[in-house]
Amino acid sequence: MTIPYPIEKFNGINYPKWAHEVEAVLRYEGLWATTQNNDPRPSALALGEGATKYDLYQAWRVRQERALGIIKLYIEHTLSSCHISENATAAEAWTTLASFHDKNLDIWDDDDRGYY
Repeated sequence: MTIPYPIEKFNGINYPKWAHEVEAVLRYEGLWATTQNNDPRPSALALGEGATKYDLYQAWRVRQERALGIIKLYIEHTLSSCHISENATAAEAWTTLASFHDKNLDIWDDDDRGYY
């Protein structure tokens, strides 16, 4: 299989570079908002003119699948199931990876830093 973008797969130690490059791909593909909780699942109240609930859900689902596919495509197969559940949304997958690997996130108390 030919990978569409020449990005080194996430291998557990190259998170900053990997995240920067995958973010660029997701932005280029118009899917970055999907990873940032800015693409909520459509509700019955979100029905637009001419659109059915099913149509809106299907469009949302396709965006989720495309974004999640890009994220998973660029993760070494030995790591792909470590942090991302099969039912995760793209935002959940991105946030989970960041919480485990982004050293710039201040998610730990000083006593817990480095332990996860």
